Amino acid sequence: MSSFVYRTRRPFDPMRFRAFLDEPWAGVIRAKGHFWLATRPRHVGLLSAAGVQRRCEPMGLWWAAVPRQDWPVHPQFRERLESHWDSAWGDRRQELVFIGVGMDETGVRGALDECLPVRIRKTGPHSKIRFRFGSASDTICSLTSLMLSRSV
Repeated sequence: MSSFVYRTRRPFDPMRFRAFLDEPWAGVIRAKGHFWLATRPRHVGLLSAAGVQRRCEPMGLWWAAVPRQDWPVHPQFRERLESHWDSAWGDRRQELVFIGVGMDETGVRGALDECLPVRIRKTGPHSKIRFRFGSASDTICSLTSLMLSRSV
């Protein structure tokens, strides 16, 4: 039995991530965590997978998308948030845990890396985030359609 955590500060292309979800994950028994879609920079996505059952659903907003005056004032909250904060992206990130037996960690990591957009551009702290996808034919799906409960 082994596990690893996939982390990156880049969002997923929703169609590529959907394709990843549709592929078999040899040796993976369980996967869980949160993800960030390029087309939904305000929303946290939640992934939960056990065996062949895979579920994606909205989890809420990234704290970076919530006005600071609305943040909890508890010191523990601030400490936890600071530990995950990035000056460019706030708390937005991919953080997915994979647990399995004989799983191909390199292959899973490579497949997730393929879900990342080609280029990210952000010109200032309050500017819109723009993403360039692999080709003009890439279709963008909504968070809702990607996050429907489903079985593979």
